[in-house]
Amino acid sequence: MDVTEELLRTELEQLPQKFYRQILTLLPEAVLMIIGRRIVFANQSACRLFGQPLHMLVDHHYARFLPRSAQAEVMQHFRNVQNGNNHFPRITFDLQRHDRTVPVSLQAAIARAADGPLVYIVTLRDITLEAELSQAIKQREARLRYLAEHDHLTQLLNRKGFHDHMAKAIARAQRQKAEFAVLYIDLDNFKQVNDRYGHTMGDEVLVSFARRLKDCFRTSDIVARVGGDEFVVILDQISPDVGDEELLANIRAKVLTPLTCSFGQHVLDASTGVSRFPQDGVDEATLIEAADQRMYTAKAGSSN
Repeated sequence: MDVTEELLRTELEQLPQKFYRQILTLLPEAVLMIIGRRIVFANQSACRLFGQPLHMLVDHHYARFLPRSAQAEVMQHFRNVQNGNNHFPRITFDLQRHDRTVPVSLQAAIARAADGPLVYIVTLRDITLEAELSQAIKQREARLRYLAEHDHLTQLLNRKGFHDHMAKAIARAQRQKAEFAVLYIDLDNFKQVNDRYGHTMGDEVLVSFARRLKDCFRTSDIVARVGGDEFVVILDQISPDVGDEELLANIRAKVLTPLTCSFGQHVLDASTGVSRFPQDGVDEATLIEAADQRMYTAKAGSSN
């Protein structure tokens, strides 16, 4: 330590305690000093943060100003600090004021005079802007995930989204020893709609048909558009007592009724194929191939 540092240290040691309190009072962060469980000091920023005058904070139990849901975590934070864990991260919670809710972060340290009691020095910060920014980032990330996993026209899952859900369906079925079916649907003669009415009307048919699929299946079923006019459905927990032909007949009766479009009524027809887990395969590629092959077999049979 050089001479200048030694002089500065000596001068600081000689400053009165009142000066330090003045510094704490002017800090932008809320500061509380707690002895035992009672607040013995609060600065102006703490009064503003809690929305309380000074006399309503000082000499009161600190837990009085904390939400019940955060009290156990704050007490554990104090214990960790007392046990010497000075690197314990800040904790966050929502402070319930009389006029609004304020998200805050809290961190504590301890100090002890030579013959004095243990003092918790608690700093709190209003993190409203940080919370809003974090929420905006989460919403943006969720939106990007949605765009990456969904077809922009029909809002159904796309190939990537379907792949992710298929992996979860297989894992769940293996864990629960359950069965599910994979339905492949290919709209027949869809090209004629585009040729006759234009691509805008073709898109209208696809959107209407996608809505029809979502309405006809259960919320637990997964519906995806995996090609221009190709759709795949994961039928959750399908009963083994229902045969493939009966299953397809029931589905076709629901989804292939005529669509009412802006250019008039459009009569739907489609080729369909179905595969089942685990009878036809235990991985995505095998199940899709089996359903796809049966769909093309049905399409070939209907054209003869």
